[in-house]
Amino acid sequence: MCRMLALEFAMIRAAAIAWAISVVLTPAVAVARDLAITAMPREGQELQYRNGRPVIISGGPRAAVSAVLLTERVEDRGLSLLLVARAVAATSPVNIGPADLRAATDAGPAKILTGGDMEAQAKSDVKRQVLAARLRGMGAALQGSSGSFEAQTTYSGRTAHTTGSYTPPLDSYAAVADARREIDAAQASAGERAASARSLGFNPFTLQPGEYGSTIVPISEIPRSAKEFALLVKVDGEVHTFMFDLGRTAK
Repeated sequence: MCRMLALEFAMIRAAAIAWAISVVLTPAVAVARDLAITAMPREGQELQYRNGRPVIISGGPRAAVSAVLLTERVEDRGLSLLLVARAVAATSPVNIGPADLRAATDAGPAKILTGGDMEAQAKSDVKRQVLAARLRGMGAALQGSSGSFEAQTTYSGRTAHTTGSYTPPLDSYAAVADARREIDAAQASAGERAASARSLGFNPFTLQPGEYGSTIVPISEIPRSAKEFALLVKVDGEVHTFMFDLGRTAK
């Protein structure tokens, strides 16, 4: 009876671990939108193509700003731009921070992902990877507990004596070791991955008079019903607006 209860408990634990692994490893399902992005320069702006990528160039009395479209389609309700700016009339350094950018659509606001946002996402991915590896290790260890048990029972009067040996599956040790190595590798590269991820978000920068500065500007949470997207950039008090059409393509 005790052995049956132990077996049932082991099966329940195995099922629970399998479910947990599936939850950790299954990415969130995003509703796909078949949207192409088209640069729409405004009056006074110029549209160029560099390495096949559309570039909107906007010039004013105080600043020259360009927006390079890095993504051809809206994916997971997001897109990415490269912002290049130059303060042409400044006599002192000009700071470009989160308050100087705004993302908007005809259906509501969108979100600009900062370097901190991207770093936090990278750390979350590492934690998810470590958790998945730990769960796999637990599963392997649990599987190892179902190895073979050879027993021999002898009787002395009314007393039974049982002796035996337990042999775990040979591959269980390897699976646990693989999980441990995966955890160590993920934790060792966490700092490097976080630093790399930070560079993929919007990071404030300072323009020295007459010099250029740039940053990647990832956009997320674009409303599903949006048909137009605008990025507003303020440099040295001068606002430059970049427009993009989010057109539904034929399937």
